[in-house]
Amino acid sequence: MQKLDNLATHDELTSLHNRRSFNTILYRELNHAIRSQNSIAIAMCDIDFFKKYNDALGHQAGDRCLQAVSSIMKQTLKRETDSVARYGGEEFVFILPYTDAENTKNILDNLHQILADKCIAHPESEVAKYVTLSIGVAACVPKQGQHMEGLITQADEALYRAKAAGRNKTILASI
Repeated sequence: MQKLDNLATHDELTSLHNRRSFNTILYRELNHAIRSQNSIAIAMCDIDFFKKYNDALGHQAGDRCLQAVSSIMKQTLKRETDSVARYGGEEFVFILPYTDAENTKNILDNLHQILADKCIAHPESEVAKYVTLSIGVAACVPKQGQHMEGLITQADEALYRAKAAGRNKTILASI
């Protein structure tokens, strides 16, 4: 049963939580944050120019890249309540309960630095010679009636602003 549960809740390629598991975790953590009036942060991440990476190096190399990036993301999680999921394709999402915008930014700055230090070559990137991430963050102390879709939308909009601002950066949503 445990193996079946793991298959149902985790992405096979990256071993991260899958989208279904992400929705369950976010719903639970958002409701807990509402009840306890603690901060929660969502960070949407996208590997910059990943399609060009796949086109240049092939899908197997793309799979290895996704595995390497997801492993690095797991390294940045410091608390048992923190989680990261594969949202789809080359998109990932962090759930960081008890974390405000400033602390989330610090965590993600660390992620950018670790990724830069790993220097995973990206021959077709328009930003760097290595794999980079664009990240959008939404953080707040949620109020009663606040829905997870709103938090996801705010993080996603911040992600698109990070891409528009040149990629390889973290942008905080204005909440």
